[in-house]
Amino acid sequence: MFQRERSLMIPWLGITFLLLILFPVGVIITIVFELVPESKVSGNFIAIVVFIVLSVITYSIEIHFFLVVYSYFKELGRAASPEGALHLHEGEKPIQLEEPRLHPRFSRY
Repeated sequence: MFQRERSLMIPWLGITFLLLILFPVGVIITIVFELVPESKVSGNFIAIVVFIVLSVITYSIEIHFFLVVYSYFKELGRAASPEGALHLHEGEKPIQLEEPRLHPRFSRY
């Protein structure tokens, strides 16, 4: 049903990209608070190392998922032929896309 809806991926891609930027910032802030001796949340060295390793693994998985969805998003964009027909699989009947039209009020003529 929604296989050909590229636009439905855009919000997910945007939010995930934002989280990919903010995640390392949060990890750095957490590490700094852990290393400050006056902090009430300071812990031991082993906990910091485990946190860093788990953060790197989690971040790698997040990047992988983002790249998979982004690649599929680009593939759907490339599937649109110059004639305006969308071809996803060989032998499938193409879908004709309509030319976008402006409302007469916004037309220059």
